[in-house]
Amino acid sequence: MRGSSVIELMVTMVLLSLLMGAAYSSVIAQMRSHATQTLVSETMLAARSALSVLADQVELAGFGVPTANLPSTAPSLITAEASRLSFWTNVTTTHTYLTAKARKNASLIKVVSAAGLATGSRVYITDTVDWYRGTVSSVDGLSNTVHVTPALSYDFGEGSFVTPIEQVTFELVGNALQRNGRLFIPNVSQLRFTYDATDLRAIRVISIALDVQTRTVDVNSGKKITVSVATEVAPPNLAL
Repeated sequence: MRGSSVIELMVTMVLLSLLMGAAYSSVIAQMRSHATQTLVSETMLAARSALSVLADQVELAGFGVPTANLPSTAPSLITAEASRLSFWTNVTTTHTYLTAKARKNASLIKVVSAAGLATGSRVYITDTVDWYRGTVSSVDGLSNTVHVTPALSYDFGEGSFVTPIEQVTFELVGNALQRNGRLFIPNVSQLRFTYDATDLRAIRVISIALDVQTRTVDVNSGKKITVSVATEVAPPNLAL
């Protein structure tokens, strides 16, 4: 059996080189594809999670806002713009009651429990007719007394609702979706709120759309990839 010639060895080496090159290219292509899929999946998960939390909070718009109509109908929505939505809500879903009558121009109220009422927080006091919105200036948890400012604008009887309330604002600042000035989700290229009415008091349905970009550029295209998510919310308290 004769040995291989130099030419045969060279041909074999060339063929092996071609096969190894093809295999290498295939592995690199698979790695790039996997990197793209991972990047998109990561971004989609973050976008869907953020949209879910955002929708849950928007659904609470108007929760805790009194239905009493004096001095006027209490507003639920504050601002409804394409990239900014601001509303009143009771995020904690807690409330308490007056344990004694609170007279007009008073600034001290007694409640069943001061838990959930913090200094600096906003608060609604309401009965079936009148409502008041003010700021808690101090709280005594031992005696369950609360100082509010400004002074009460109406008399409120024992048993009147006392509800902590918060102004919640979602808006796009640069490429960051913020909640009350704090980062909610980064890498947002577009935020779109659309409404079923132009009058704040007539809005019942709010559509939300988010375009979120990958945190880094795609290794294949050299550009960031954008994923889009959307949902529609009908806050039940807006209809009250």
